[in-house]
Amino acid sequence: MPNETFRDMEKRAALEAIDSFLDTGFEIPNHLDEILIKEAGATIVSLPVGTRQEIEQSIETFQGIRDSLSPVVRAQIGIKLASVAKTNHALMAPAFAKYANTKFSPFAELELEKRAELAVNLSPEAMFAYQRLQELLPRTNPVKLAMATTLYDDAFGLTEYYGSKLNEPVPYMLSKVGEEYPDAEAFMAASWNVGDDVLTSNELRDALLTKEATFREYFADSITDQLQENPEAVFDAMPDGFKSVVLRIVKS
Repeated sequence: MPNETFRDMEKRAALEAIDSFLDTGFEIPNHLDEILIKEAGATIVSLPVGTRQEIEQSIETFQGIRDSLSPVVRAQIGIKLASVAKTNHALMAPAFAKYANTKFSPFAELELEKRAELAVNLSPEAMFAYQRLQELLPRTNPVKLAMATTLYDDAFGLTEYYGSKLNEPVPYMLSKVGEEYPDAEAFMAASWNVGDDVLTSNELRDALLTKEATFREYFADSITDQLQENPEAVFDAMPDGFKSVVLRIVKS
């Protein structure tokens, strides 16, 4: 292409690679002996996963270095390691087990909407990319779409908004809703630690009945509707910031 800089060429190649990923995705082999964590092409850590004990130790190692990894690498490794752990029935702490989720979170659509809004001020390429993801949402493998969103975020510089305007697609666009927890029965008498406080299932259900208007002030109607239909599963899938808002509503 005329007048295309090296940086433009790199970006175009990255976007073409993401397009290819959406068409094909990635498969995790049934058996792995190790998972290599690489940054800038260099191996940082090798995670042994040949046995259940090695997998559980590697999960601890990953959790210890997770925040030091780039968003793309921690998403890729989290998905692979969780898949191996699930296959081998290894123990997973709740903070890590989110990487094993394979259904869309109730907030997947909202996360893409927020990106589409930010993309308006970026470039036509960014607008097209996130609009495409929104169109693919109903008919694409959830893990593949969440990973593709991470790749686009990295390509368009949106990872800098993680923890403020945006949540990380992996694991926050994924949840157990409709998978391990098909209905609220599985969560009866559940409770969650939110900051220094505790929220119980009964408190959540009572607040959804008595404070519905307040919930709708803070959350989109679609999220409030899903909370009412399946309170425990939807709350469990919420990003931490959303859980804190729910806690304030319930305890107020």
